[in-house]
Amino acid sequence: MKSHDHHVMIQQILSTCVRNILLPGVRQTIIRLSKCFQKICMKVVNLDDIPSLKVYVAETLSMFEMWFPLRFFDIMTHLLIHLVEDLDVCGLVGAR
Repeated sequence: MKSHDHHVMIQQILSTCVRNILLPGVRQTIIRLSKCFQKICMKVVNLDDIPSLKVYVAETLSMFEMWFPLRFFDIMTHLLIHLVEDLDVCGLVGAR
């Protein structure tokens, strides 16, 4: 699959698939992760929303630490925080 396919899976399909099969806390965490990627990959991002998005992403990753084992976390999960910071510096994800 190409990277666009992975983006669609994470942003749209994953949150729909886990809706009725996982525990409520795990389900909410995965849905929040999907929303984070949706907000990062939007075509238009309001610069005033970036600080609240940083907080939202940090809360989502801390929820992941509560529900998933520590060996799940590597450099790629931490990359999400830097993607939000890059919105402020580099602009939209699709424009890079």
